[in-house]
Amino acid sequence: MALVKILFKYRTEALLYLAVLALALVTHIITERSLQQQQDTWAPDMPAASESRGGRLFADNDSYTWLSLAKQTVSESQWRINFTHADNTPYGRETHWCSLLVWLLVAGGAIVSLFSDLSIYAAIEQAGFFINLCLLLLLMAGWILCMRRLLGLWPTWLGLLLLLWLPDMRSAFFSGRPDHQTLHCIASLLSLCLLIRGGLGWTTPPGSTSAQPLSPPPLAKARLYFRLSGLTAALGIWAGSTVQVSLLVLLGIGILLGLYSCRDAQDKRPYHYHSVLWIQWAGTGAIFTVLFYLIQYFPSDMAMRLETIHPAYAISWLGGGIILSLLTRWIITGDRPSIKRPLLWIAIATLPVYPALVFLGPLDWHCLRDPLLKNFQGWTSEGQPFYLFYETKILSSYWALFTIFPILALLSPLLLKSTKVDTFQKTALLLCLVCLYAYGACAWFQVRWTMFASLLLIATIPLALSIVLRHFSPRTRSIGIALIALALLPMTWSAGRDLVQRSKGTQTDPGLLYSLWPQRIAKALDTDGNAHTLQIITRPEFASGLYYFASIKTVGSVFWQNRPGLADCVDFFLAKDEAAALAAIQNRDVDIVAVYQIETAEFYERMRYGADLPIPTPNFLDELKSTKPKNSERLSYDEALSGTANHHSSGPIEAIIKANIYRIENH
Repeated sequence: MALVKILFKYRTEALLYLAVLALALVTHIITERSLQQQQDTWAPDMPAASESRGGRLFADNDSYTWLSLAKQTVSESQWRINFTHADNTPYGRETHWCSLLVWLLVAGGAIVSLFSDLSIYAAIEQAGFFINLCLLLLLMAGWILCMRRLLGLWPTWLGLLLLLWLPDMRSAFFSGRPDHQTLHCIASLLSLCLLIRGGLGWTTPPGSTSAQPLSPPPLAKARLYFRLSGLTAALGIWAGSTVQVSLLVLLGIGILLGLYSCRDAQDKRPYHYHSVLWIQWAGTGAIFTVLFYLIQYFPSDMAMRLETIHPAYAISWLGGGIILSLLTRWIITGDRPSIKRPLLWIAIATLPVYPALVFLGPLDWHCLRDPLLKNFQGWTSEGQPFYLFYETKILSSYWALFTIFPILALLSPLLLKSTKVDTFQKTALLLCLVCLYAYGACAWFQVRWTMFASLLLIATIPLALSIVLRHFSPRTRSIGIALIALALLPMTWSAGRDLVQRSKGTQTDPGLLYSLWPQRIAKALDTDGNAHTLQIITRPEFASGLYYFASIKTVGSVFWQNRPGLADCVDFFLAKDEAAALAAIQNRDVDIVAVYQIETAEFYERMRYGADLPIPTPNFLDELKSTKPKNSERLSYDEALSGTANHHSSGPIEAIIKANIYRIENH
C-alpha cells in the first residue's frame, strides 16, 4: 500500500518515466528485429554458436573482439584475459581491454543459459544484444537519482529523451554492438553530473536552501558526490584512458574559466566555497584508478603500458586536483598560492608525471607515438573529419547534432548575463559549455569525438532549460523553450525517421554489411571444420570477424597492441613483387592470402607515408585483386574457395565483398 500511495502521489512523474522506459524498450526491440532481418537477408545460413564459431552478425567490428574475449574467458576458465592468439599469428600479443565488459557479457550469458537450452557460447551472443540496454537503464537510473532534485522534473525527463534521441547514444545503446563505448558514456556523463550535483565546490549551510532546485548541497553531501564522481571517472579510465583523461582536462579548464568569469558576481545566497573538495575528488579517483589497475593486471601483467590504465594517471590526477584546489581558492578568496606551501610543490612534482612518461619515455611505453600507428588512427573512419561524412550519407543524421550549437550560442549569453542566475548556476553552465564546444570543435576534425559532444549536450540542455524555467518571466521562458525545441527538432526528426525505417525493414547498417566479408571468408575456409588451424593475411579490419566466426588467426589487425602484425601487413601488400611480399611474412607460417577486389593500396600507403603520399608505383596488392588471378610457384589462386566465398555476390551491395583467395605453398 505504501508503494501505491507513493506512485499515486508522484503519478505524473512516474508516467513520464514509464513512457521513456517504454520508448527505450520499443526502440531496442525494433532495432534487434531490424538487425535480425538484415542477417536473414544477407547471411541466412549462419551456424549455431560454439566455442570456435560465431552465430550472429553484429553492427560493429569491435563487438567481435569483446565476444571472442568473453568466450575465451569461459573456455579457458580464466577470470581475465590479457593475451590472445587471434592475431599477430603465430606469436599472439597482449590485449589491453577492460575486463568489466567481458565479465558483464559472461554474466549475461550465464543468466540466459540458465533459463534456456542455449549453450553458454550462444547465450553470450544473446547477451551481446541486450547488455547495452541494461547499461542504458542503469545510466537512466543514475541520471534520475543524480539530477532530479537539482534540475526539476521536466529538464530531467528531457535528459532521458536525449539519451534515446542523440545519434551517438542510439549507436552505442541500440545498434547491437557490445563495446566499451557504453562504459565511456556511463562514466563520463555521471562523473560530470555528480560534480555539478555536488556544487562544483559551492555548498549551502545545512537546512538552508539545499532542497531547492539549482542549489548546491550541504558540505557532507558535496563530499559524497565528489567522491562518487572520482569513482566513476576512474571507471572511465579503466574503460578507455585516453578519452576519459581528455574529459578530466576539460573539466579542470572549464571549472577555472567558470569561476573566474563569475568572480565578481553579486550573489546574496549563503553559499560557501570549499576548494578542498577537489583534492578529495582527485584522491578518490586516484585510489580507484590504482585499484582497477591492480584488478586488471596484478600480479603477472604489470608492464609499463601507458596507453591503458596505469598508476601514472593516478599520480597526475592527484596533482591536478591539488592545482584545482589552490587555483579555485585563489579565484574565490584571493588567497594566492605561496611557494612555501608543501601542497604546491606536491602538485608541481606529480602533475607532469604522466605526460612526461608519455612524451619523454621510450616508444614501448606509449606505442601510439609510433608513426605507423599514428597514421593508421588518422586513416580510420573515426579519425576522419566530420564534414567528409555528409557526402557518404553514412553519418548524415549526425548533422542534426551540430544544428544545436548555434542555437545554444544564442541562448547561453542571455542566461550568463542575467542577474537572476546565481554564481553556482553560471559556473555549472559555463563548465558544460566549455566542454561542449571543445568536443564539438574536436568532432569537426575527428568524428570520434561526437560521442562526447553528445554527452555534454545531455548535461547542458536540461541545465539551461532548468535555469530558464526557474528564473525568468513567462514570456522569456517561452522564448527559451522555443529555442531549445528548435534546437532539438532536427535531431528528433532524425531519430524518428531511423525508428520508422527500422520498423519497415528498410534500414541498412553499414557495420553489419561490413561483417559479411569476414563471415563469408570464414564460411568458405571452414567447410571441413578445421579453419581454426589456418593462418591468414588479409585486410587488418577483418581480423576480429575472422577469429569470431571461425577462430581463424590473422597477421594484422586494427589494435595498437598488434603493431608488428600491422607493419607486416603493410610490407606484404605494398611489396613490389611476390618475392618481397613473401619475405615480409616468412616467419609467420601463413597459409592463406585473402583480398577483396575493390581494395586499394592507398589504405596501406597512408599508414606507411601519412599524408605525403609518393607517386603510385606497382605493388603486390594490385596483382592479388586482379579479376584474372595468376598462379606462381609459391602462390596459387584457389578458385573453389573464392567461388564459395563469392557465391552470393551479386547486386550493387554484394559486389563490394567479392574476394580472391590464394594458398601459399611450401611455406
